[in-house]
Amino acid sequence: MKYIILTVALLAGCGTAPSATQIIDVPVYRPCLIEVPGRPAFEFDKLPLDAAAGDLAQPRRHAGLILSNTAAAQASNNGTSHLIGGAMPHVYTDVHNLEGKPTVGNGDCVALVQTFTDVGWTGSWRPWVRVIDAGYIRVGTVIATFDKHGRYPNKPTGNHAGFFLGMGPLDTKTGRPDYFIIMKQWKGLRVIKQRAIYGRGRLAHIPGGMSDSNVYDNFWVVQ
Repeated sequence: MKYIILTVALLAGCGTAPSATQIIDVPVYRPCLIEVPGRPAFEFDKLPLDAAAGDLAQPRRHAGLILSNTAAAQASNNGTSHLIGGAMPHVYTDVHNLEGKPTVGNGDCVALVQTFTDVGWTGSWRPWVRVIDAGYIRVGTVIATFDKHGRYPNKPTGNHAGFFLGMGPLDTKTGRPDYFIIMKQWKGLRVIKQRAIYGRGRLAHIPGGMSDSNVYDNFWVVQ
């Protein structure tokens, strides 16, 4: 399998930092802009690049990153998993088409990600990077909550899994996204749907709002 090289660098206006190199598979994705007043545009993945149009042959500014692509990378496109820093997250690239579809399996959140990726049984899951602190996550990546021992709790309540869809705008005080969006299902739903996951305390006014499954600090990319 051939890979493209992803070089991390802050764009003008965002400060300076040492660069780092990571590896992902193709296809990379076009950014979706989220405007934050007084700050540079915050970009997130949305649509596949068109390799036929030569997008993969040119470096692109992308989500605070500079993608250094090679023509050889066009040959690799399995759409299921990709490498970042040696980890192997699981990705379902057609995730947007799940919205409104009937729930799968037994309706549990875990059944959703197990049906559409090779993520496997929860006992083999390990956390890789915290979602809200990640600089780059592909749309459709499997994410889940983990306990202090780095295990998926797999309890009747208080844990959750789903597909990452994107981040909300940056909070100007914390510098972190205000929320992220997850595609998910659970046994109380008839159809698969997306929802926002906020920081602790934001949903304290609703039943279950303080549950670990409703707090973004508890979600990690699954490897």
